[in-house]
This record gives sequence, structure tokens and C-alpha cells, in this order.
Amino acid sequence: MLKLLFEQFAGFKSVMLQDNSVGTALVQFRLADHAAVALNGLQGFKLNPTHTLSLSYSRGSQID
Repeated sequence: MLKLLFEQFAGFKSVMLQDNSVGTALVQFRLADHAAVALNGLQGFKLNPTHTLSLSYSRGSQID
């Protein structure tokens, strides 16, 4: 489901669920500007009645 949400934004590269942290995923974009648009567009998106997206930039984020 996360891939469907994020791939609608320009520059989407990948989404990976984090094994060591329940409810956490890493989403990569080609440019920081692309990531910013997606973050702003999906912040607070309701996945279902009890789960809402809470998005932030990763510490140590690097752009390839």
C-alpha cells in the first residue's frame, strides 16, 4: 500500500519496510525537492480509521 501512495509523486525510487522497527519505512526519492512534495502531500494521510501517516526526513539522509 505504501508504494501505491508514494509512487504517484515525481522522483519516487523505492520504499522499504524496516525490519527492526514496527510501523517504520524508508522511502527514497531522486531529489530532496521530490521528497518534500511527497512529505507535504501525504503528511497526516489516514491509512484507515485508526492509523495515520506521520512522516519525517531520515537523520543522515543522503541523496545519491
